[in-house]
Amino acid sequence: MRVLLLALLALAASATAAAQDPIPISLPDTLIYVEPGDVATTSISIPVFIGTDVTGRGIQSADIEIGFDPAVISLTSAVRGSLVPSSCLIDDNATSGQIDVGVVCRSTGGPGTFVILQGTLVSQGATALTFLDDSPFNEGRVPAEVSNGSLTIVTDPNPNLGAIGDQTMEEDGTEIVQFTLSDQDTPLEAITVTAASGSTAVVPDDGLAVGLCEGEDATSPCRTLTISPAPDASGTTTITLTADDNDDARGDNTSTSFSLTVTPVNDAPRVANAVGDQAAPAGSDPIEIDLADVFTDIDDDDASLQYAAQSSDTETATVTVSGSVASVTPVRMGTATVTLQATDGGGLTGETTFVLAVGFGVATDPDAPAVFATHGSAPNPATSTAHILVDLPTASEVQVEMYDTVGRRVLDVSSRLAAGVGLRVPLQLGALPAGVYVYRVTAQLGGSPQSAAGRVVVAR
Repeated sequence: MRVLLLALLALAASATAAAQDPIPISLPDTLIYVEPGDVATTSISIPVFIGTDVTGRGIQSADIEIGFDPAVISLTSAVRGSLVPSSCLIDDNATSGQIDVGVVCRSTGGPGTFVILQGTLVSQGATALTFLDDSPFNEGRVPAEVSNGSLTIVTDPNPNLGAIGDQTMEEDGTEIVQFTLSDQDTPLEAITVTAASGSTAVVPDDGLAVGLCEGEDATSPCRTLTISPAPDASGTTTITLTADDNDDARGDNTSTSFSLTVTPVNDAPRVANAVGDQAAPAGSDPIEIDLADVFTDIDDDDASLQYAAQSSDTETATVTVSGSVASVTPVRMGTATVTLQATDGGGLTGETTFVLAVGFGVATDPDAPAVFATHGSAPNPATSTAHILVDLPTASEVQVEMYDTVGRRVLDVSSRLAAGVGLRVPLQLGALPAGVYVYRVTAQLGGSPQSAAGRVVVAR
Protein backbone atom coordinates (compact mmCIF):
# COMPACT_ATOMS: atom_id res chain seq x y z
CA MET A 1 0.00 0.00 0.00
CA ARG A 2 2.87 2.38 0.85
CA VAL A 3 4.57 1.60 -2.51
CA LEU A 4 1.36 2.33 -4.43
CA LEU A 5 0.93 5.63 -2.63
CA LEU A 6 4.48 6.72 -3.49
CA ALA A 7 3.92 5.83 -7.14
CA LEU A 8 0.74 7.89 -7.28
CA LEU A 9 2.49 10.83 -5.68
CA ALA A 10 5.34 10.63 -8.20
CA LEU A 11 2.84 10.51 -11.08
CA ALA A 12 1.03 13.52 -9.70
CA ALA A 13 4.32 15.41 -9.34
CA SER A 14 5.23 14.57 -12.93
CA ALA A 15 1.84 15.76 -14.17
CA THR A 16 2.24 18.98 -12.20
CA ALA A 17 5.72 19.57 -13.69
CA ALA A 18 4.35 18.98 -17.17
CA ALA A 19 1.56 21.44 -16.55
CA GLN A 20 4.06 24.03 -15.40
CA ASP A 21 6.28 23.64 -18.46
CA PRO A 22 4.21 24.22 -21.60
CA ILE A 23 5.83 23.39 -24.92
CA PRO A 24 6.80 26.61 -26.76
CA ILE A 25 5.69 26.64 -30.40
CA SER A 26 6.24 29.70 -32.59
CA LEU A 27 5.98 31.30 -36.01
CA PRO A 28 8.77 33.61 -37.27
CA ASP A 29 8.76 37.28 -38.19
CA THR A 30 9.92 37.31 -41.82
CA LEU A 31 10.88 40.11 -44.26
CA ILE A 32 10.96 39.25 -47.97
CA TYR A 33 12.34 41.49 -50.74
CA VAL A 34 11.10 40.79 -54.26
CA GLU A 35 11.13 42.37 -57.68
CA PRO A 36 7.83 44.13 -58.42
CA GLY A 37 6.98 41.75 -61.26
CA ASP A 38 7.95 38.64 -59.29
CA VAL A 39 5.51 38.89 -56.37
CA ALA A 40 2.87 36.51 -57.72
CA THR A 41 5.45 33.89 -58.77
CA THR A 42 7.56 33.85 -55.60
CA SER A 43 7.26 30.75 -53.41
CA ILE A 44 7.54 30.93 -49.63
CA SER A 45 8.25 28.46 -46.82
CA ILE A 46 7.34 29.31 -43.22
CA PRO A 47 8.70 27.06 -40.44
CA VAL A 48 6.69 26.22 -37.32
CA PHE A 49 9.30 25.95 -34.59
CA ILE A 50 9.27 24.05 -31.28
CA GLY A 51 11.60 25.61 -28.74
CA THR A 52 12.34 22.71 -26.41
CA ASP A 53 13.13 18.98 -26.28
CA VAL A 54 9.80 17.12 -26.49
CA THR A 55 11.22 13.69 -25.73
CA GLY A 56 9.08 12.03 -23.07
CA ARG A 57 6.37 14.69 -23.24
CA GLY A 58 3.96 12.24 -24.82
CA ILE A 59 3.13 14.17 -27.98
CA GLN A 60 1.21 11.76 -30.16
CA SER A 61 -0.75 14.19 -32.31
CA ALA A 62 -0.91 17.85 -33.22
CA ASP A 63 -3.55 19.97 -34.89
CA ILE A 64 -1.96 23.28 -35.96
CA GLU A 65 -4.33 25.95 -37.26
CA ILE A 66 -2.73 29.09 -38.75
CA GLY A 67 -4.56 32.20 -39.86
CA PHE A 68 -3.18 34.77 -42.35
CA ASP A 69 -4.27 37.57 -44.71
CA PRO A 70 -5.16 35.95 -48.06
CA ALA A 71 -4.67 39.29 -49.82
CA VAL A 72 -0.94 39.11 -49.01
CA ILE A 73 -0.07 35.39 -49.10
CA SER A 74 -1.56 32.02 -49.90
CA LEU A 75 -0.57 29.00 -47.78
CA THR A 76 -1.57 25.79 -49.51
CA SER A 77 0.34 22.82 -48.04
CA ALA A 78 2.69 21.59 -45.32
CA VAL A 79 5.63 19.17 -45.06
CA ARG A 80 7.26 17.56 -42.03
CA GLY A 81 10.16 19.23 -40.29
CA SER A 82 13.18 17.73 -38.52
CA LEU A 83 11.18 16.76 -35.40
CA VAL A 84 8.62 14.70 -37.33
CA PRO A 85 9.89 11.25 -38.38
CA SER A 86 9.11 9.96 -41.87
CA SER A 87 6.86 7.30 -40.34
CA CYS A 88 4.46 9.97 -39.05
CA LEU A 89 1.19 10.77 -40.79
CA ILE A 90 0.74 14.39 -41.90
CA ASP A 91 -2.13 16.03 -43.75
CA ASP A 92 -3.17 19.57 -44.52
CA ASN A 93 -6.31 21.47 -45.40
CA ALA A 94 -6.09 24.98 -46.81
CA THR A 95 -8.85 27.53 -47.19
CA SER A 96 -8.74 31.24 -47.87
CA GLY A 97 -6.92 32.83 -44.94
CA GLN A 98 -6.35 29.59 -42.98
CA ILE A 99 -4.36 26.37 -43.16
CA ASP A 100 -4.85 23.37 -40.84
CA VAL A 101 -2.03 20.83 -40.46
CA GLY A 102 -2.57 17.50 -38.71
CA VAL A 103 0.34 15.37 -37.48
CA VAL A 104 -0.10 11.88 -35.99
CA CYS A 105 3.03 10.33 -34.43
CA ARG A 106 5.18 10.26 -31.32
CA SER A 107 7.49 13.25 -31.57
CA THR A 108 10.92 13.33 -29.95
CA GLY A 109 13.94 15.61 -29.92
CA GLY A 110 14.17 19.35 -30.15
CA PRO A 111 14.34 22.18 -30.26
CA GLY A 112 13.74 22.32 -34.01
CA THR A 113 11.30 22.63 -36.89
CA PHE A 114 8.01 20.78 -36.47
CA VAL A 115 6.32 21.44 -39.80
CA ILE A 116 6.96 23.78 -42.74
CA LEU A 117 4.08 25.70 -44.30
CA GLN A 118 4.32 26.26 -48.06
CA GLY A 119 2.66 28.69 -50.45
CA THR A 120 3.14 31.76 -52.62
CA LEU A 121 3.08 35.52 -52.31
CA VAL A 122 0.02 37.41 -53.49
CA SER A 123 0.84 41.09 -53.17
CA GLN A 124 3.08 43.59 -51.45
CA GLY A 125 2.13 44.18 -47.84
CA ALA A 126 2.21 42.55 -44.40
CA THR A 127 0.22 39.85 -42.68
CA ALA A 128 0.09 38.43 -39.19
CA LEU A 129 0.70 34.69 -38.82
CA THR A 130 -1.58 33.60 -36.00
CA PHE A 131 -2.15 30.35 -34.12
CA LEU A 132 -5.95 29.91 -34.09
CA ASP A 133 -5.68 27.13 -31.45
CA ASP A 134 -3.34 27.74 -28.51
CA SER A 135 -3.41 24.06 -27.45
CA PRO A 136 -2.44 22.11 -30.57
CA PHE A 137 -0.92 18.99 -28.92
CA ASN A 138 -2.88 15.80 -28.11
CA GLU A 139 -6.20 17.64 -28.50
CA GLY A 140 -5.19 20.12 -25.84
CA ARG A 141 -4.08 17.62 -23.21
CA VAL A 142 -0.41 18.68 -23.50
CA PRO A 143 0.02 22.37 -22.64
CA ALA A 144 1.61 24.71 -25.20
CA GLU A 145 2.83 28.27 -25.30
CA VAL A 146 2.22 29.77 -28.74
CA SER A 147 4.02 32.76 -30.23
CA ASN A 148 2.53 34.34 -33.33
CA GLY A 149 4.62 35.72 -36.20
CA SER A 150 4.37 37.96 -39.23
CA LEU A 151 5.38 38.20 -42.87
CA THR A 152 6.23 41.47 -44.63
CA ILE A 153 6.70 41.71 -48.40
CA VAL A 154 8.75 44.62 -49.78
CA THR A 155 9.13 45.22 -53.48
CA ASP A 156 12.64 46.51 -54.18
CA PRO A 157 13.64 46.58 -57.85
CA ASN A 158 17.13 45.41 -58.71
CA PRO A 159 19.37 47.61 -60.86
CA ASN A 160 18.97 46.88 -64.55
CA LEU A 161 21.85 46.38 -66.99
CA GLY A 162 21.19 46.69 -70.68
CA ALA A 163 22.03 43.59 -72.69
CA ILE A 164 25.40 43.51 -74.47
CA GLY A 165 25.75 41.44 -77.62
CA ASP A 166 28.64 39.06 -78.16
CA GLN A 167 31.84 40.88 -79.11
CA THR A 168 34.89 40.15 -81.29
CA MET A 169 38.20 42.02 -81.17
CA GLU A 170 41.80 41.54 -82.26
CA GLU A 171 44.68 40.40 -80.07
CA ASP A 172 46.67 43.21 -78.39
CA GLY A 173 43.89 45.71 -79.12
CA THR A 174 41.53 47.69 -76.87
CA GLU A 175 37.76 47.59 -77.21
CA ILE A 176 35.26 50.02 -75.64
CA VAL A 177 31.70 48.69 -75.26
CA GLN A 178 28.77 50.90 -74.24
CA PHE A 179 25.89 49.69 -72.07
CA THR A 180 23.05 51.22 -70.06
CA LEU A 181 22.38 51.22 -66.33
CA SER A 182 19.01 51.95 -64.71
CA ASP A 183 17.25 51.55 -61.36
CA GLN A 184 13.74 52.48 -60.25
CA ASP A 185 14.54 53.41 -56.67
CA THR A 186 18.30 53.94 -56.31
CA PRO A 187 20.26 56.92 -57.70
CA LEU A 188 22.60 55.73 -60.42
CA GLU A 189 25.60 57.34 -58.75
CA ALA A 190 25.03 55.04 -55.74
CA ILE A 191 25.24 51.85 -57.84
CA THR A 192 28.52 49.97 -58.19
CA VAL A 193 29.19 48.14 -61.45
CA THR A 194 32.00 45.58 -61.61
CA ALA A 195 33.28 43.30 -64.37
CA ALA A 196 34.86 39.85 -64.30
CA SER A 197 36.33 37.56 -66.94
CA GLY A 198 35.63 33.85 -67.15
CA SER A 199 39.12 33.22 -68.58
CA THR A 200 41.77 35.49 -67.09
CA ALA A 201 44.35 33.98 -69.46
CA VAL A 202 42.50 35.69 -72.32
CA VAL A 203 41.33 38.81 -70.48
CA PRO A 204 42.53 39.40 -66.90
CA ASP A 205 40.11 41.03 -64.48
CA ASP A 206 42.37 44.09 -64.29
CA GLY A 207 41.99 44.36 -68.07
CA LEU A 208 38.33 45.32 -67.56
CA ALA A 209 37.52 48.91 -66.62
CA VAL A 210 33.97 50.25 -66.11
CA GLY A 211 33.59 53.96 -66.76
CA LEU A 212 31.28 56.74 -67.90
CA CYS A 213 30.44 57.62 -71.47
CA GLU A 214 32.34 60.61 -72.78
CA GLY A 215 30.84 63.86 -71.55
CA GLU A 216 28.52 62.13 -69.05
CA ASP A 217 28.49 62.15 -65.24
CA ALA A 218 27.53 59.43 -62.75
CA THR A 219 23.81 60.33 -62.95
CA SER A 220 23.73 59.30 -66.62
CA PRO A 221 22.63 55.78 -67.60
CA CYS A 222 25.37 55.59 -70.24
CA ARG A 223 28.33 53.46 -69.14
CA THR A 224 31.38 52.01 -70.87
CA LEU A 225 33.45 48.86 -70.46
CA THR A 226 37.03 49.10 -71.69
CA ILE A 227 38.49 45.67 -72.54
CA SER A 228 42.26 45.06 -72.73
CA PRO A 229 43.17 41.40 -73.34
CA ALA A 230 46.33 39.86 -71.94
CA PRO A 231 49.40 40.54 -74.13
CA ASP A 232 49.61 38.20 -77.14
CA ALA A 233 46.54 36.28 -75.90
CA SER A 234 43.67 35.05 -78.06
CA GLY A 235 40.63 32.86 -77.43
CA THR A 236 37.11 33.15 -76.03
CA THR A 237 35.95 34.25 -72.59
CA THR A 238 32.67 35.20 -70.91
CA ILE A 239 32.55 38.73 -69.51
CA THR A 240 30.09 39.29 -66.65
CA LEU A 241 28.93 42.72 -65.49
CA THR A 242 27.35 43.00 -62.04
CA ALA A 243 25.40 46.00 -60.73
CA ASP A 244 25.01 46.31 -56.95
CA ASP A 245 22.73 48.94 -55.41
CA ASN A 246 24.59 48.49 -52.10
CA ASP A 247 21.36 47.70 -50.22
CA ASP A 248 22.81 45.60 -47.41
CA ALA A 249 19.38 44.71 -46.06
CA ARG A 250 18.45 42.97 -49.27
CA GLY A 251 21.89 41.89 -50.46
CA ASP A 252 20.78 41.48 -54.08
CA ASN A 253 22.26 42.54 -57.41
CA THR A 254 21.89 42.12 -61.16
CA SER A 255 24.28 40.56 -63.67
CA THR A 256 24.51 40.30 -67.44
CA SER A 257 27.03 38.37 -69.51
CA PHE A 258 28.31 38.27 -73.06
CA SER A 259 30.87 36.27 -75.00
CA LEU A 260 34.11 37.91 -76.11
CA THR A 261 36.28 36.37 -78.84
CA VAL A 262 39.83 37.68 -79.19
CA THR A 263 41.19 36.76 -82.62
CA PRO A 264 44.94 36.20 -83.09
CA VAL A 265 47.07 38.56 -85.18
CA ASN A 266 50.55 38.11 -86.61
CA ASP A 267 53.28 39.46 -84.32
CA ALA A 268 56.73 40.48 -85.48
CA PRO A 269 59.63 38.28 -84.31
CA ARG A 270 61.09 39.44 -81.01
CA VAL A 271 64.58 39.56 -79.55
CA ALA A 272 64.96 36.77 -77.02
CA ASN A 273 68.70 37.18 -76.40
CA ALA A 274 70.31 40.46 -77.39
CA VAL A 275 73.90 40.41 -78.68
CA GLY A 276 76.27 42.62 -76.71
CA ASP A 277 78.86 44.89 -78.33
CA GLN A 278 81.89 43.01 -79.67
CA ALA A 279 85.62 43.74 -80.16
CA ALA A 280 88.07 41.86 -82.36
CA PRO A 281 91.45 42.44 -84.07
CA ALA A 282 91.45 43.23 -87.77
CA GLY A 283 91.80 40.16 -89.92
CA SER A 284 90.80 37.77 -87.16
CA ASP A 285 88.40 34.83 -87.59
CA PRO A 286 84.73 35.64 -88.16
CA ILE A 287 82.42 35.98 -85.18
CA GLU A 288 79.56 33.50 -85.62
CA ILE A 289 76.12 34.24 -84.16
CA ASP A 290 73.19 31.79 -84.30
CA LEU A 291 70.21 34.04 -85.01
CA ALA A 292 67.80 31.26 -83.97
CA ASP A 293 69.04 31.91 -80.42
CA VAL A 294 68.68 35.67 -80.83
CA PHE A 295 65.07 35.80 -82.11
CA THR A 296 61.79 34.10 -81.21
CA ASP A 297 58.32 34.23 -82.73
CA ILE A 298 55.44 34.52 -80.26
CA ASP A 299 53.18 32.96 -82.92
CA ASP A 300 55.20 29.71 -82.73
CA ASP A 301 56.59 30.17 -86.22
CA ASP A 302 60.30 29.97 -85.32
CA ALA A 303 60.91 27.34 -87.98
CA SER A 304 59.68 29.66 -90.75
CA LEU A 305 61.80 32.69 -89.82
CA GLN A 306 64.13 34.09 -92.47
CA TYR A 307 67.33 35.75 -91.26
CA ALA A 308 69.45 38.63 -92.59
CA ALA A 309 72.24 40.89 -91.35
CA GLN A 310 74.00 44.08 -92.50
CA SER A 311 77.09 46.05 -91.55
CA SER A 312 77.05 49.83 -91.43
CA ASP A 313 80.64 49.93 -92.71
CA THR A 314 81.67 47.03 -94.93
CA GLU A 315 85.25 48.33 -95.04
CA THR A 316 85.46 47.78 -91.28
CA ALA A 317 83.42 44.56 -91.03
CA THR A 318 81.49 42.36 -93.41
CA VAL A 319 78.51 40.13 -92.60
CA THR A 320 77.15 37.01 -94.31
CA VAL A 321 74.23 34.77 -93.29
CA SER A 322 73.97 31.05 -93.95
CA GLY A 323 70.77 29.47 -92.67
CA SER A 324 70.39 30.92 -89.19
CA VAL A 325 74.12 31.68 -88.62
CA ALA A 326 75.51 35.19 -89.17
CA SER A 327 79.30 35.44 -89.71
CA VAL A 328 80.79 38.85 -88.88
CA THR A 329 84.35 39.30 -90.23
CA PRO A 330 86.61 42.09 -88.83
CA VAL A 331 88.44 43.77 -91.77
CA ARG A 332 90.23 46.90 -90.61
CA MET A 333 90.43 49.14 -87.60
CA GLY A 334 87.30 51.09 -86.82
CA THR A 335 83.76 50.53 -85.63
CA ALA A 336 80.72 49.18 -87.45
CA THR A 337 77.14 48.75 -86.36
CA VAL A 338 75.84 45.29 -87.22
CA THR A 339 72.08 44.89 -87.70
CA LEU A 340 70.54 41.43 -87.27
CA GLN A 341 67.06 40.72 -88.62
CA ALA A 342 64.41 37.98 -88.56
CA THR A 343 61.34 38.05 -90.82
CA ASP A 344 58.28 35.83 -90.35
CA GLY A 345 55.94 34.31 -92.95
CA GLY A 346 53.64 37.32 -92.69
CA GLY A 347 56.40 39.73 -93.72
CA LEU A 348 56.92 41.27 -90.28
CA THR A 349 60.52 41.87 -89.23
CA GLY A 350 62.22 42.14 -85.87
CA GLU A 351 65.78 43.43 -85.49
CA THR A 352 68.56 44.16 -83.05
CA THR A 353 71.98 45.81 -83.37
CA PHE A 354 75.39 45.69 -81.77
CA VAL A 355 78.65 47.56 -82.29
CA LEU A 356 81.81 45.81 -83.44
CA ALA A 357 85.10 47.56 -82.61
CA VAL A 358 87.93 46.37 -84.84
CA GLY A 359 91.61 46.80 -83.89
CA PHE A 360 94.78 46.18 -85.98
CA GLY A 361 96.64 42.91 -85.72
CA VAL A 362 96.71 40.55 -82.79
CA ALA A 363 98.24 42.20 -79.74
CA THR A 364 101.27 40.47 -78.27
CA ASP A 365 100.03 41.49 -74.83
CA PRO A 366 96.92 39.45 -73.91
CA ASP A 367 95.71 42.38 -71.81
CA ALA A 368 96.04 44.85 -74.69
CA PRO A 369 92.84 46.64 -75.76
CA ALA A 370 91.10 45.88 -79.02
CA VAL A 371 91.05 49.49 -80.24
CA PHE A 372 92.95 52.77 -79.96
CA ALA A 373 91.59 55.27 -77.42
CA THR A 374 92.70 58.22 -75.27
CA HIS A 375 91.63 59.06 -71.71
CA GLY A 376 92.57 62.73 -71.33
CA SER A 377 95.56 64.21 -69.53
CA ALA A 378 96.63 63.91 -65.92
CA PRO A 379 96.80 65.98 -63.92
CA ASN A 380 94.49 68.55 -65.42
CA PRO A 381 95.05 71.43 -64.66
CA ALA A 382 98.84 70.93 -64.65
CA THR A 383 101.74 73.22 -63.76
CA SER A 384 104.93 71.66 -65.12
CA THR A 385 104.32 68.09 -66.34
CA ALA A 386 101.21 66.30 -67.65
CA HIS A 387 100.70 62.82 -69.13
CA ILE A 388 98.38 61.94 -72.00
CA LEU A 389 96.78 58.51 -71.31
CA VAL A 390 96.55 56.23 -74.36
CA ASP A 391 95.25 52.69 -75.12
CA LEU A 392 97.14 50.91 -77.94
CA PRO A 393 96.07 47.55 -79.42
CA THR A 394 99.57 47.12 -80.91
CA ALA A 395 102.98 48.79 -80.52
CA SER A 396 102.98 52.18 -82.23
CA GLU A 397 104.66 55.54 -82.68
CA VAL A 398 102.51 58.08 -80.81
CA GLN A 399 102.69 61.83 -81.56
CA VAL A 400 101.18 64.53 -79.33
CA GLU A 401 100.80 68.08 -80.70
CA MET A 402 99.59 71.03 -78.58
CA TYR A 403 98.03 74.26 -79.85
CA ASP A 404 97.15 77.53 -78.13
CA THR A 405 93.82 79.28 -78.51
CA VAL A 406 94.87 81.11 -81.67
CA GLY A 407 95.89 77.86 -83.39
CA ARG A 408 99.70 78.04 -82.98
CA ARG A 409 101.46 74.74 -82.33
CA VAL A 410 103.40 75.20 -79.09
CA LEU A 411 104.51 71.59 -78.42
CA ASP A 412 105.26 68.46 -80.49
CA VAL A 413 106.23 65.22 -78.71
CA SER A 414 106.65 61.69 -80.13
CA SER A 415 107.06 58.39 -78.25
CA ARG A 416 107.35 54.74 -79.27
CA LEU A 417 105.00 52.75 -77.05
CA ALA A 418 104.18 49.06 -76.70
CA ALA A 419 100.61 47.79 -76.77
CA GLY A 420 98.70 48.33 -73.53
CA VAL A 421 96.06 50.21 -71.57
CA GLY A 422 96.58 53.60 -69.92
CA LEU A 423 100.00 54.22 -71.47
CA ARG A 424 101.56 57.61 -70.61
CA VAL A 425 103.00 60.18 -73.02
CA PRO A 426 104.79 62.89 -70.92
CA LEU A 427 104.40 66.59 -71.75
CA GLN A 428 106.74 69.26 -70.35
CA LEU A 429 104.64 72.38 -69.78
CA GLY A 430 106.98 74.54 -67.69
CA ALA A 431 107.77 76.97 -70.55
CA LEU A 432 104.15 77.57 -71.48
CA PRO A 433 102.12 80.49 -70.13
CA ALA A 434 98.95 79.78 -68.18
CA GLY A 435 95.93 79.06 -70.33
CA VAL A 436 93.87 76.47 -72.12
CA TYR A 437 95.52 74.34 -74.80
CA VAL A 438 94.21 71.80 -77.30
CA TYR A 439 96.17 68.62 -77.99
CA ARG A 440 95.92 66.01 -80.73
CA VAL A 441 97.19 62.46 -80.28
CA THR A 442 98.07 60.44 -83.43
CA ALA A 443 99.04 56.76 -83.43
CA GLN A 444 100.38 54.91 -86.50
CA LEU A 445 98.53 51.60 -86.34
CA GLY A 446 98.99 49.15 -89.21
CA GLY A 447 100.05 51.95 -91.51
CA SER A 448 96.86 53.90 -90.88
CA PRO A 449 96.95 56.94 -88.57
CA GLN A 450 94.36 57.08 -85.80
CA SER A 451 93.78 60.39 -83.98
CA ALA A 452 92.00 61.78 -80.93
CA ALA A 453 91.88 65.27 -79.39
CA GLY A 454 91.44 66.83 -75.97
CA ARG A 455 92.17 69.86 -73.78
CA VAL A 456 94.65 70.57 -71.01
CA VAL A 457 94.79 73.60 -68.69
CA VAL A 458 98.17 75.05 -67.67
CA ALA A 459 98.04 76.79 -64.33
CA ARG A 460 100.57 79.13 -62.75
